[in-house]
Amino acid sequence: TPRSGNVQVISREASGALPKVSAQHPLARPAALFSAFTQQGLKYVKDPVNPHGAEALDYVQFPEQTLAARGGDCDDLAVLYASLSEAMGHPAVLVTTPGHIFAAISTGLPAQSRTTVTFDEDALLAHGGTLWVPVETTLVDKTFPEAWKGGATELARWKAEPEKIRVIDLRTAWRTYPTVDLASAAPTVREVSAQALASEVSTSVGAADHARSEFLKTRLAAIEQRIAETGERPELLNKKGQVLFHQGAKTQARELFERVAEDAQWGKLARNNLGNLHMVEGRPE
Repeated sequence: TPRSGNVQVISREASGALPKVSAQHPLARPAALFSAFTQQGLKYVKDPVNPHGAEALDYVQFPEQTLAARGGDCDDLAVLYASLSEAMGHPAVLVTTPGHIFAAISTGLPAQSRTTVTFDEDALLAHGGTLWVPVETTLVDKTFPEAWKGGATELARWKAEPEKIRVIDLRTAWRTYPTVDLASAAPTVREVSAQALASEVSTSVGAADHARSEFLKTRLAAIEQRIAETGERPELLNKKGQVLFHQGAKTQARELFERVAEDAQWGKLARNNLGNLHMVEGRPE
């Protein structure tokens, strides 16, 4: 119900409080939404014991009902978080694993751009050619980085059995099950604290960028150590160029790719990297 009254109120406040300095970061909106989400004083409450079997029957609350009750189980909280994201105009999906459900929010990035956010292969969900941030929405008393890690951990549990991970695209599902508006039954919600939201976004984005930076520093040190031991082998120079590119040292990266470009074995990869570098810099010709 992304058009319902209180869902709209919270999403507008979250959008308005989003710090301009980090608004374009792929993690900014998921972090801002999680801050607004947790500021509602929600509690994770397990479903009552079902005598007919845990997976046989379940009741899913509408987002307005979850806000009124100040809590719900995994499906209630996932649906609320996804609705808040869609109310902001930011695509969301629901992700199910055996006995569990959580949400994932679009980064707006193509699947091949994962390393612009993280070098952790399990941290993001690839779906429909784009990358999504998995968010464990039951962690309503935790920070966004912890909720993100929780979602990624749940995905990793089923990595060996990917058929057990199901992604429900909301915009496709709405063609069969249209959204509804429960605004007439809207409860009062808590005002979103712009200061707390800005702090959450700044901390979350900073932590992700720091982790990425530290990975690159460690990776570069290892490559330079190998070069010191074995000499400037083409494959090592190509790898060093890739790390320098991710660190923003594009001129140095280009110089290394150009050196390797004529090598019989590694030239193909180096020329491909050069082509990507020109594309990133806006020179497709």
